[in-house]
Amino acid sequence: MIYGKITLEDWRTVCVEGEEPESSFESYNLRLFFFGTLYNRDILQATPDDTNAKLAADAFLSDPAYGFSRLDGSFTIVYYSENECGVVRDHHGTHYPVYCHIDGNFATSWQFLEDQLEENFEPNLVSLSTFLQRGILKKNNFALFDVHSLGAGEKFYMLTELGYLMPVWASVKLETQAKVHSMFDSLKERNPSLYEKVADDIYCLKRDSVFEHEPKVATERNPDVETYSRRYGELHAQAIRRRIGHSRRVGILLSGGHDSGSKPAAPRSTYDGAIDSHSPGV
Repeated sequence: MIYGKITLEDWRTVCVEGEEPESSFESYNLRLFFFGTLYNRDILQATPDDTNAKLAADAFLSDPAYGFSRLDGSFTIVYYSENECGVVRDHHGTHYPVYCHIDGNFATSWQFLEDQLEENFEPNLVSLSTFLQRGILKKNNFALFDVHSLGAGEKFYMLTELGYLMPVWASVKLETQAKVHSMFDSLKERNPSLYEKVADDIYCLKRDSVFEHEPKVATERNPDVETYSRRYGELHAQAIRRRIGHSRRVGILLSGGHDSGSKPAAPRSTYDGAIDSHSPGV
Protein backbone atom coordinates (compact mmCIF):
# COMPACT_ATOMS: atom_id res chain seq x y z
CA MET A 1 0.00 0.00 0.00
CA ILE A 2 1.33 3.41 -1.03
CA TYR A 3 -0.47 6.69 -0.51
CA GLY A 4 0.34 10.38 -0.48
CA LYS A 5 -0.33 13.62 -2.30
CA ILE A 6 1.03 15.19 -5.44
CA THR A 7 1.71 18.75 -4.37
CA LEU A 8 4.29 21.44 -4.99
CA GLU A 9 3.74 22.97 -1.59
CA ASP A 10 6.46 21.95 0.88
CA TRP A 11 7.88 19.58 -1.75
CA ARG A 12 11.09 19.19 0.27
CA THR A 13 9.27 17.66 3.23
CA VAL A 14 6.14 15.96 1.83
CA CYS A 15 6.14 12.21 2.47
CA VAL A 16 4.92 9.08 0.72
CA GLU A 17 3.33 6.85 3.32
CA GLY A 18 2.59 3.15 3.59
CA GLU A 19 5.27 0.63 2.76
CA GLU A 20 8.94 1.58 2.64
CA PRO A 21 10.30 2.33 -0.84
CA GLU A 22 12.78 -0.08 -2.39
CA SER A 23 15.14 2.90 -2.58
CA SER A 24 14.99 6.68 -2.51
CA PHE A 25 16.98 9.60 -3.89
CA GLU A 26 17.32 13.15 -2.64
CA SER A 27 19.28 16.13 -3.92
CA TYR A 28 18.93 19.90 -3.83
CA ASN A 29 16.43 19.87 -6.71
CA LEU A 30 14.70 16.45 -6.61
CA ARG A 31 13.24 13.91 -4.20
CA LEU A 32 12.28 10.52 -5.66
CA PHE A 33 10.83 7.34 -4.14
CA PHE A 34 11.12 4.06 -6.07
CA PHE A 35 8.89 1.05 -5.42
CA GLY A 36 9.48 -2.18 -7.34
CA THR A 37 12.33 -3.39 -9.54
CA LEU A 38 14.19 -2.54 -12.76
CA TYR A 39 14.89 -5.08 -15.49
CA ASN A 40 17.36 -3.08 -17.58
CA ARG A 41 20.02 -1.94 -15.14
CA ASP A 42 22.58 -3.30 -17.63
CA ILE A 43 21.29 -1.07 -20.43
CA LEU A 44 21.37 1.90 -18.04
CA GLN A 45 25.01 1.03 -17.29
CA ALA A 46 24.35 0.91 -13.57
CA THR A 47 27.13 0.22 -11.11
CA PRO A 48 26.56 -2.04 -8.08
CA ASP A 49 26.32 1.10 -5.92
CA ASP A 50 23.62 2.73 -8.05
CA THR A 51 20.18 2.35 -6.50
CA ASN A 52 17.10 2.04 -8.68
CA ALA A 53 15.96 5.41 -7.33
CA LYS A 54 19.19 7.06 -8.48
CA LEU A 55 18.83 5.56 -11.96
CA ALA A 56 15.26 6.85 -12.14
CA ALA A 57 16.37 10.29 -10.92
CA ASP A 58 19.15 10.43 -13.53
CA ALA A 59 16.63 9.55 -16.24
CA PHE A 60 14.22 12.27 -15.12
CA LEU A 61 16.86 14.98 -14.73
CA SER A 62 18.27 14.22 -18.18
CA ASP A 63 14.81 14.54 -19.78
CA PRO A 64 11.88 15.58 -17.53
CA ALA A 65 9.33 14.95 -20.29
CA TYR A 66 10.29 11.43 -21.41
CA GLY A 67 13.24 10.34 -19.28
CA PHE A 68 11.18 7.75 -17.39
CA SER A 69 10.60 5.92 -20.70
CA ARG A 70 14.20 4.68 -20.45
CA LEU A 71 13.23 2.53 -17.46
CA ASP A 72 12.04 -1.02 -18.01
CA GLY A 73 10.68 -2.84 -14.98
CA SER A 74 7.76 -3.30 -12.65
CA PHE A 75 7.55 -0.18 -10.52
CA THR A 76 5.78 2.86 -9.15
CA ILE A 77 7.73 6.12 -8.88
CA VAL A 78 6.74 9.17 -6.85
CA TYR A 79 8.83 12.31 -7.34
CA TYR A 80 8.89 15.90 -6.12
CA SER A 81 10.81 18.95 -7.30
CA GLU A 82 10.35 22.70 -7.20
CA ASN A 83 8.70 22.86 -10.62
CA GLU A 84 7.11 19.43 -11.07
CA CYS A 85 5.91 16.46 -9.06
CA GLY A 86 4.03 13.31 -9.91
CA VAL A 87 3.49 9.57 -9.76
CA VAL A 88 4.56 7.20 -12.57
CA ARG A 89 3.54 3.62 -13.41
CA ASP A 90 5.70 1.18 -15.39
CA HIS A 91 4.74 0.57 -19.01
CA HIS A 92 3.90 -3.09 -18.37
CA GLY A 93 1.32 -2.11 -15.77
CA THR A 94 2.45 -4.98 -13.54
CA HIS A 95 3.15 -3.00 -10.38
CA TYR A 96 0.49 -1.58 -8.06
CA PRO A 97 -2.58 0.06 -9.58
CA VAL A 98 -2.63 3.77 -8.75
CA TYR A 99 -5.78 5.82 -8.16
CA CYS A 100 -5.58 9.61 -8.16
CA HIS A 101 -8.13 12.11 -6.93
CA ILE A 102 -8.37 15.40 -8.79
CA ASP A 103 -7.00 17.26 -5.75
CA GLY A 104 -3.68 15.37 -6.00
CA ASN A 105 -4.25 12.68 -3.36
CA PHE A 106 -3.38 9.20 -4.57
CA ALA A 107 -3.29 5.63 -3.24
CA THR A 108 -2.88 2.10 -4.57
CA SER A 109 -6.42 1.30 -3.39
CA TRP A 110 -9.42 3.45 -4.27
CA GLN A 111 -11.28 2.19 -1.17
CA PHE A 112 -8.39 3.36 1.02
CA LEU A 113 -8.32 6.69 -0.83
CA GLU A 114 -12.03 7.09 -0.18
CA ASP A 115 -11.51 6.46 3.54
CA GLN A 116 -8.57 8.87 3.71
CA LEU A 117 -10.56 11.68 2.11
CA GLU A 118 -13.61 10.84 4.20
CA GLU A 119 -16.00 11.11 1.28
CA ASN A 120 -18.10 8.72 -0.77
CA PHE A 121 -16.98 8.55 -4.37
CA GLU A 122 -19.82 8.81 -6.86
CA PRO A 123 -19.96 6.03 -9.47
CA ASN A 124 -19.94 6.99 -13.12
CA LEU A 125 -23.02 5.06 -14.25
CA VAL A 126 -22.42 5.74 -17.94
CA SER A 127 -18.94 4.25 -17.80
CA LEU A 128 -20.11 1.26 -15.78
CA SER A 129 -22.96 0.64 -18.19
CA THR A 130 -20.55 0.71 -21.12
CA PHE A 131 -18.26 -1.73 -19.34
CA LEU A 132 -21.12 -4.16 -18.71
CA GLN A 133 -22.13 -4.00 -22.37
CA ARG A 134 -18.69 -4.20 -23.98
CA GLY A 135 -16.38 -5.52 -21.29
CA ILE A 136 -14.11 -2.47 -21.57
CA LEU A 137 -14.21 1.20 -20.62
CA LYS A 138 -13.96 3.83 -23.31
CA LYS A 139 -10.77 5.83 -23.46
CA ASN A 140 -10.65 8.58 -20.82
CA ASN A 141 -13.73 7.12 -19.08
CA PHE A 142 -13.54 5.93 -15.48
CA ALA A 143 -15.73 4.05 -13.06
CA LEU A 144 -15.77 6.87 -10.50
CA PHE A 145 -16.17 10.62 -10.80
CA ASP A 146 -13.13 12.67 -9.78
CA VAL A 147 -10.99 9.54 -9.31
CA HIS A 148 -8.82 8.26 -12.12
CA SER A 149 -6.77 5.10 -12.49
CA LEU A 150 -3.24 5.41 -13.80
CA GLY A 151 -2.68 3.37 -16.96
CA ALA A 152 0.47 1.47 -17.85
CA GLY A 153 3.28 3.79 -18.92
CA GLU A 154 1.44 6.88 -17.73
CA LYS A 155 2.01 9.56 -15.14
CA PHE A 156 -0.13 11.93 -13.13
CA TYR A 157 1.77 15.13 -12.47
CA MET A 158 1.50 18.73 -11.44
CA LEU A 159 3.75 21.51 -12.64
CA THR A 160 4.27 25.24 -12.38
CA GLU A 161 3.46 27.06 -15.57
CA LEU A 162 3.31 30.83 -16.03
CA GLY A 163 3.55 31.22 -12.28
CA TYR A 164 0.55 29.15 -11.18
CA LEU A 165 -0.14 25.56 -10.24
CA MET A 166 -1.69 23.40 -12.92
CA PRO A 167 -2.97 19.84 -12.48
CA VAL A 168 -2.27 17.81 -15.60
CA TRP A 169 -3.98 14.51 -16.44
CA ALA A 170 -6.20 13.59 -19.38
CA SER A 171 -7.40 15.65 -22.32
CA VAL A 172 -11.03 15.47 -21.32
CA LYS A 173 -13.17 18.03 -19.53
CA LEU A 174 -14.58 17.05 -16.18
CA GLU A 175 -18.32 17.27 -15.69
CA THR A 176 -17.69 18.93 -12.38
CA GLN A 177 -15.07 21.61 -11.86
CA ALA A 178 -11.98 20.57 -9.96
CA LYS A 179 -11.09 22.21 -6.71
CA VAL A 180 -8.11 24.23 -7.78
CA HIS A 181 -5.59 26.18 -5.80
CA SER A 182 -6.86 29.54 -4.56
CA MET A 183 -4.19 31.26 -6.64
CA PHE A 184 -6.60 31.09 -9.59
CA ASP A 185 -9.08 33.32 -7.77
CA SER A 186 -6.54 36.07 -7.30
CA LEU A 187 -5.11 35.54 -10.78
CA LYS A 188 -8.34 36.78 -12.36
CA GLU A 189 -8.05 40.06 -10.42
CA ARG A 190 -4.30 40.56 -10.74
CA ASN A 191 -3.86 39.61 -14.39
CA PRO A 192 -7.15 39.31 -16.35
CA SER A 193 -5.41 38.76 -19.70
CA LEU A 194 -3.37 35.85 -18.33
CA TYR A 195 -6.46 34.42 -16.69
CA GLU A 196 -8.33 34.45 -20.00
CA LYS A 197 -5.40 32.70 -21.64
CA VAL A 198 -5.40 29.79 -19.20
CA ALA A 199 -9.06 29.69 -18.17
CA ASP A 200 -9.88 26.75 -20.44
CA ASP A 201 -7.13 24.66 -18.86
CA ILE A 202 -7.82 25.52 -15.23
CA TYR A 203 -10.48 22.85 -14.86
CA CYS A 204 -9.01 20.47 -17.41
CA LEU A 205 -7.23 17.28 -16.45
CA LYS A 206 -4.94 15.75 -19.04
CA ARG A 207 -3.59 12.21 -19.44
CA ASP A 208 0.05 11.95 -20.42
CA SER A 209 2.42 9.14 -21.30
CA VAL A 210 6.04 8.84 -20.26
CA PHE A 211 6.82 7.73 -23.82
CA GLU A 212 7.38 9.94 -26.83
CA HIS A 213 5.41 8.29 -29.61
CA GLU A 214 6.87 8.70 -33.09
CA PRO A 215 5.34 6.94 -36.10
CA LYS A 216 7.59 4.31 -37.64
CA VAL A 217 7.36 3.52 -41.34
CA ALA A 218 8.58 0.19 -42.68
CA THR A 219 10.65 0.91 -45.79
CA GLU A 220 12.22 -2.49 -46.38
CA ARG A 221 10.24 -4.33 -49.06
CA ASN A 222 12.05 -7.65 -48.82
CA PRO A 223 12.85 -8.20 -45.15
CA ASP A 224 15.17 -10.99 -44.13
CA VAL A 225 12.70 -13.12 -42.17
CA GLU A 226 15.40 -15.44 -40.81
CA THR A 227 17.41 -12.49 -39.44
CA TYR A 228 14.32 -10.96 -37.83
CA SER A 229 13.30 -14.30 -36.37
CA ARG A 230 16.74 -14.88 -34.89
CA ARG A 231 16.83 -11.37 -33.46
CA TYR A 232 13.37 -11.84 -31.93
CA GLY A 233 14.60 -15.02 -30.24
CA GLU A 234 17.57 -13.16 -28.79
CA LEU A 235 15.40 -10.35 -27.43
CA HIS A 236 12.88 -12.82 -26.03
CA ALA A 237 15.60 -14.70 -24.14
CA GLN A 238 17.07 -11.41 -22.90
CA ALA A 239 13.68 -10.26 -21.62
CA ILE A 240 13.22 -13.54 -19.73
CA ARG A 241 16.66 -13.24 -18.10
CA ARG A 242 15.85 -9.71 -16.95
CA ARG A 243 12.46 -10.69 -15.59
CA ILE A 244 13.87 -13.65 -13.61
CA GLY A 245 16.92 -11.76 -12.32
CA HIS A 246 18.05 -13.35 -9.05
CA SER A 247 14.63 -14.72 -8.15
CA ARG A 248 14.54 -18.13 -6.53
CA ARG A 249 10.96 -18.85 -7.51
CA VAL A 250 9.41 -18.22 -10.91
CA GLY A 251 5.78 -18.18 -11.98
CA ILE A 252 4.13 -18.00 -15.39
CA LEU A 253 0.61 -16.79 -16.19
CA LEU A 254 -0.70 -18.41 -19.37
CA SER A 255 -3.57 -17.16 -21.50
CA GLY A 256 -4.60 -20.61 -22.71
CA GLY A 257 -3.86 -19.77 -26.34
CA HIS A 258 -2.11 -21.99 -28.90
CA ASP A 259 1.39 -20.96 -27.87
CA SER A 260 0.88 -21.36 -24.12
CA GLY A 261 2.24 -24.89 -24.15
CA SER A 262 5.67 -23.69 -25.33
CA LYS A 263 6.02 -20.78 -22.92
CA PRO A 264 7.14 -22.79 -19.86
CA ALA A 265 10.04 -24.14 -21.92
CA ALA A 266 11.41 -20.68 -22.76
CA PRO A 267 13.05 -19.94 -19.36
CA ARG A 268 14.98 -23.22 -19.35
CA SER A 269 17.93 -21.67 -21.16
CA THR A 270 18.64 -19.46 -18.15
CA TYR A 271 16.71 -20.97 -15.22
CA ASP A 272 16.66 -24.58 -13.98
CA GLY A 273 14.51 -24.20 -10.86
CA ALA A 274 10.85 -24.97 -10.28
CA ILE A 275 8.25 -23.06 -12.30
CA ASP A 276 4.71 -22.49 -11.07
CA SER A 277 2.15 -21.84 -13.79
CA HIS A 278 -1.52 -20.88 -13.90
CA SER A 279 -3.90 -20.83 -16.83
CA PRO A 280 -7.66 -20.56 -17.39
CA GLY A 281 -7.33 -23.71 -19.48
CA VAL A 282 -4.64 -25.23 -21.66
